[in-house]
Amino acid sequence: MKNFSKYFAILSIFCVFALTSCMDLFDEHETSITGTITFIGNGGSTADGRTSYTQTFDKGSDFNLQGFSFKNPPSPGKSFVGWSKLSSATTYDYTDAQKMSSFYDMTLYAVWVEVSTGLYVKAEGTAAGPGDENHPFNTIENAILAISKTDDAKLLDWTIYIDGTVSGINDINKSLKAKSLTITKKAGSDGILDGGLLGSVVKIDLQGDSTEVIFKDITIQNGSAANGGGIYIENSNVILESGATVSNNTATTNNGGGIYLKSGTLTMKTGSSVSNNTATGLGGGIRIDTSGILILNDGCSITGNTAGWGGGIYNDNSTTISNTCVTANTPNNIVNNHGN
Repeated sequence: MKNFSKYFAILSIFCVFALTSCMDLFDEHETSITGTITFIGNGGSTADGRTSYTQTFDKGSDFNLQGFSFKNPPSPGKSFVGWSKLSSATTYDYTDAQKMSSFYDMTLYAVWVEVSTGLYVKAEGTAAGPGDENHPFNTIENAILAISKTDDAKLLDWTIYIDGTVSGINDINKSLKAKSLTITKKAGSDGILDGGLLGSVVKIDLQGDSTEVIFKDITIQNGSAANGGGIYIENSNVILESGATVSNNTATTNNGGGIYLKSGTLTMKTGSSVSNNTATGLGGGIRIDTSGILILNDGCSITGNTAGWGGGIYNDNSTTISNTCVTANTPNNIVNNHGN
């Protein structure tokens, strides 16, 4: 009997201890129902310079991850793709603002990848892209829209590759955010921008922005507009590199069958050409307005163009243009009007 009482006493003490421990655990759980996620920039920072921030959540309940706030990437050309539990990860576990639940506190690291600065455009592409070689955009405008949504786009040199013939007119304006934009052909492709007689094949107005727009190994053809059948340039810096050809375009009522340079700068480099264009008025190849500057490098070609006057070039700028690359235009090669 004494042994029974002894065992009973020991059992009672054990039960009291166990019950107390369970209650302590319960109390601890009750005070920890709110969790914390710590977001680490992993080299990136917020607009105000923070390299981390936190979010609280109810443990066990569904919630959405807080929106991405590290707007400053580790370096130009890096883009955020998602969150990982590992600081060294190159792939992500969670997407921005993803819906999830957890019973534990978490630390998530921003995952950054190199931005691809080459986008593809093809007639059979789509507006959504996303612009890789297998999923091209259908227009230059849609490719530029994708560029404008990229972090630090203004610090990067971009290239748009034209696959085959892309028909229609193309507007390159202030929405372009790039250090430079090169439009060229995809390797092994023809690379043709065809206006289909719908207007200027390419109209460029960057409103004085410093971005260079460069054409290389590309043909611009079949444009038809009052001014600038092939290219219309205003407040922009445009370069025709080797292999860039502006041909068979028409200024139907006015000037600049191939190119109308209203303002800004046009540079033609060795191996570029403006040929077989027509203007009813002035400048079959190129018409330069008073605020336009044309730079001709040796080895470029302006030939076979026709206009009412100034078959090759009609220049209203005060700078006199003379170059042996301007030949065989009708009725004359260069007219320097000097604003008169």
